[in-house]
Amino acid sequence: MLVAEGVYHAYPLILPAWTDLYGGFEPNGWTRDIWAHSTVLDGRDSNPVLKVKGPGRVDGLVVRRGCGLPGPPHHSDQAGIGVLASDVEISNSFILDNRGMFGGGMRVAGERVEVRNNAVARNFAGDYGGGMFIVGSGEGVDIHHNLIRFNLGGGGVYHRGEGGILADSIVSGNLAGAEGGGILCSGDSDLTLVNSVVSGNRAACGGALCASDATPLLVNSTLADNSAKEGGALWLDADSHARLVNTLVANNTRRGIYVADAHRDRHPDADTDADRNLYPDKYFRADPDGQLPPHRHPNADG
Repeated sequence: MLVAEGVYHAYPLILPAWTDLYGGFEPNGWTRDIWAHSTVLDGRDSNPVLKVKGPGRVDGLVVRRGCGLPGPPHHSDQAGIGVLASDVEISNSFILDNRGMFGGGMRVAGERVEVRNNAVARNFAGDYGGGMFIVGSGEGVDIHHNLIRFNLGGGGVYHRGEGGILADSIVSGNLAGAEGGGILCSGDSDLTLVNSVVSGNRAACGGALCASDATPLLVNSTLADNSAKEGGALWLDADSHARLVNTLVANNTRRGIYVADAHRDRHPDADTDADRNLYPDKYFRADPDGQLPPHRHPNADG
């Protein structure tokens, strides 16, 4: 389905299975330029915008001003884009100024979902996932080459469950009222962060990344200039473990890395009060052979 430039209302728009939706077309000759001919789906601050119900692709759209907060006129946890199926691709789109409870910009619950080359900015979540709320379930979600910036309430990215890669992306300037200003991993999350920058995010715990009952892996990435009351870079609860490979941790606020007591007891000499930190390997060590798990991202150097 090809959609000409313009601003379109009447939502939520339900995209059925096996449907591809492409925006950015000039209405006369149908030439395509997503920058010059914006196709805007506008929720007018009253409705969720787009729900993907089956395999398909969404490409080259501006999805804005969706509302999924409780109450009238349309109760929904998701505000901007909701992916409720597997084998879906969301690409080359701008997801802006949406408001929801779980996933202001985007909510994904499916396998083999690819989210690439998008800008996800200025969205708000009342609970988790100001930018993205991702539920992994085995084969997971591949998020790469995205800008995730200036999302509020629930931080940049929330990830739960098994399977998921966040690669070649920038997560910056996001804010969470509680945990995980940049990224929050919970509920058996094993998210892999590869070749990415997480900077300038803020939260009460875990300015860059918070892990709660999770095992994140960070490869060739940078956590810098994040702030939190505890764990400006990383905050891990007693049921979480993090592994860092070739990753820089620098210029984060006090208690740059905070680890719950159950872990700190194993490292009694570790200093968690350092104001500025640079890869404190007292907590995290790369494997001696440099090997990564089987779901290693092809761009990872090890």
